[in-house]
Amino acid sequence: AIILHEIFKSVNSFDRHYNSILVSGSEGERVRLRTLIGYLDTPIGKSGNTQVINLRFAHATEVAPILASVGENYVREQKKGKQEGGGGETSIVNVQAHSGNNALVITAPPELHRTLQEVVRKLDIRRAQVQVEAIIAEISSKKAAELGIQWNIFPNNQQTTGPIGGTNFTTAPNTSILQLSANPAGLGTGLNMGYVNGTSVLMGKTYLNLAALLHAMQTDGSTNVLSTPSLVTLDNEEATILVGQNVPFITGNYMTNSTSTQNPFQTIQRQNVGLTLKVKPQINEGDTIRLDIQQEVSSVDTSFVGASDLVTSTRNIKTAVLVENGELLVLGGLMTDNLQKNTEKIPLLGDIPLFGKLFQYQSSNNAKTNLVVFLRPVILRNRQDSALITADKYETIRQRQIEAAEPNLPLGLQSTPPQLPELPQGVAPGGTSLVPPTGPSVPPLSVAPEEPKTSNWLSIPPQLLVSPKEVVPGGMPAVPPTGPSVPSLPVIPEGPLPTEASHGNSMGGFGWAVEH
Repeated sequence: AIILHEIFKSVNSFDRHYNSILVSGSEGERVRLRTLIGYLDTPIGKSGNTQVINLRFAHATEVAPILASVGENYVREQKKGKQEGGGGETSIVNVQAHSGNNALVITAPPELHRTLQEVVRKLDIRRAQVQVEAIIAEISSKKAAELGIQWNIFPNNQQTTGPIGGTNFTTAPNTSILQLSANPAGLGTGLNMGYVNGTSVLMGKTYLNLAALLHAMQTDGSTNVLSTPSLVTLDNEEATILVGQNVPFITGNYMTNSTSTQNPFQTIQRQNVGLTLKVKPQINEGDTIRLDIQQEVSSVDTSFVGASDLVTSTRNIKTAVLVENGELLVLGGLMTDNLQKNTEKIPLLGDIPLFGKLFQYQSSNNAKTNLVVFLRPVILRNRQDSALITADKYETIRQRQIEAAEPNLPLGLQSTPPQLPELPQGVAPGGTSLVPPTGPSVPPLSVAPEEPKTSNWLSIPPQLLVSPKEVVPGGMPAVPPTGPSVPSLPVIPEGPLPTEASHGNSMGGFGWAVEH
């Protein structure tokens, strides 16, 4: 009655006792009202008050609490109306989830079934996915140089008395002239030139009479690392990718002497060392994506000498950002330039211009690091978007396999290298047709320039991909939900309307009718 009154303004009242509606108006208006009432007054189409609804995309265990809350509100309002209206039975509403078939079992009165079905139709839709691509570029260089002269004086074997002394610099622990005199086999790295004048015996131990030692060394190392992890996850779902090693670290030990009967032991703890990317995307209005991201790159550093256990280098970023669909965003970075110089010299003698270089030992270390992290999310709204991204990655890894093949193996070990099969034209893995979606598409991350043909493809250093000239910020068209549609109201034909018998009197084309 309320709906009809809002549309036609011809419904005067309704009777709850007889479940009747009182309408007034011309004969044509009454026919229209009867048609609309007949459309609205239809059975729910299901036998009984229990229905089973199978879900396509949503989880039944997540939707069931929402429907149960709607049913509780309905029962609460019904009880309140019964108390004000003077009694009556209260409806029973029960919603259960069947995880095996991903279905909902709903027990409710017919008037509530329509509301619950509409809620299910709006919740059970295909959720968008997000592909997150990260670019971690790190370039580092280390340079070191050492130059110095050391002197030493030992008495000869024929002399029982005589001067003894020399220089011993701490910056050259592996090339100390005193250590080499006692152990010539422990000569350090680099260029070492000296003058030997026989041997000498001191306190019962034989030493090499090394009068002078020139040490020179220069090292130059560089690192160029390019990592591009990527992963796909549903909207508002956290995803993690880990690529690395599980390295053991010593946490404690127990040693015993030879007379003890207890066995010694050592405790270790394993930790993941490598690349970790953890991300949770949230698609907002207008194709803006909020990303809660945590990215970590760790590695075992072998440059430290004398450490009690393994030393790891860690680079960690944890942040929340907003980025448009398909756009590239820099998350952060680090640029360091560390220069260390050390000079050891003999007082007074080392300060003499030019000549003082003979009594000095100089060392320098220069380390530079450039680290930048980029991020690029792409929204995948339908099967076509997912198929295009999958086909692109599939062909990329297949091309890498072809380039890495080595057909000429030694000793006649000829074998066919493993290789992904070629995709049919226009078909992605799984048989999905690669039909381009309508509307503006998101361009690929970029295409790397063609690598030069060299004899050893492993010698090509990693490079950042070419930045696209134009980046289209999102705009993928949303796919309408594929659930059951709500039927539209019937159209009343124009022209003369058939007459209908009505209860009551008609006067001048107007009358009263009571519809049950």
